[in-house]
Amino acid sequence: MLIVVAKDEGTPVKTNYAKLIITIADQNDHQPIFTSKLVQTKLHETADVGTNVLEMMAVDGDYGENGRITYSITSGNLGNAFSMDDSLGMIKVAKKLDMTKQGEYMLIVRAADNGNPPLSSSVPVHILLTMADDAPPKFVKQHYATEVYENFPIGKTVFSVEARGRSTLRYEIVSGNFDSTFVINPSTGNIVTQKFLDFERVHFYNITVTVSNLAGVKANCTASIHVLDVNDNPPRFEKGEYVGFVSESVATGSLVLSEVHFSPLVIRAFDNDTGINSLLSYQILDETTKKYFSIDESTGAIRYQLEYL
Repeated sequence: MLIVVAKDEGTPVKTNYAKLIITIADQNDHQPIFTSKLVQTKLHETADVGTNVLEMMAVDGDYGENGRITYSITSGNLGNAFSMDDSLGMIKVAKKLDMTKQGEYMLIVRAADNGNPPLSSSVPVHILLTMADDAPPKFVKQHYATEVYENFPIGKTVFSVEARGRSTLRYEIVSGNFDSTFVINPSTGNIVTQKFLDFERVHFYNITVTVSNLAGVKANCTASIHVLDVNDNPPRFEKGEYVGFVSESVATGSLVLSEVHFSPLVIRAFDNDTGINSLLSYQILDETTKKYFSIDESTGAIRYQLEYL
């Protein structure tokens, strides 16, 4: 605000005065600045949706719209777990948290003014999930699955289950452990074989494991163990001896008949293994016999193969 005077050169001097008001227009020449270069906090994974986590603060030296700040999360918000008030800068819980799936978040928060063009700055926000002191133990996975061959040695770890808690934890197999085939280390969660596996007897185990803390609070998980077949069973013939008949005038390639209703003679065997381990191939071993007869490798059917007997 200035006072301007104008005077003439006469005698006596005549003067007049005027007030001059100069308004300075703001220019957007300051970017928002966060009060911290890195923001860190811990948050209980049991925090309810809507819980306030952090209030971000940035300052801008400009005026009016040039100094009005809008906040946003630009990256790191996996699963949209958090929301942000764009005016107040408050970060809130937006979805139910689970530290077994995501134990920590590194958000990038942006503060932008409303100038034209807008200026902005960003800051990393590290949120570490923790368990509340009274929280029950929790398995890292609700279901475990593995495959193991039936010749797996006794005393070796098949797999491990893992739980988290605020106190010492104890593991126990409570169901599905047929014939007590497995045992679990109560401290580590390692599941170990204590009996030989037998695919032909049990193909699959579906066990339930419980974990408890010092207060006796428990949680459960399930574990599937698929036993894989090993070729540990030899083929066995259905009979110890087979008898067949063939006419001396039969044409070459004719089937040899059995003694039962003169039906085709078929040699049959079985194998207790499965898959490729149970596929059988038949052959005649005696060299002289192979001159007169052949056997189908797949079906076991016997045929005459010379022109005359």
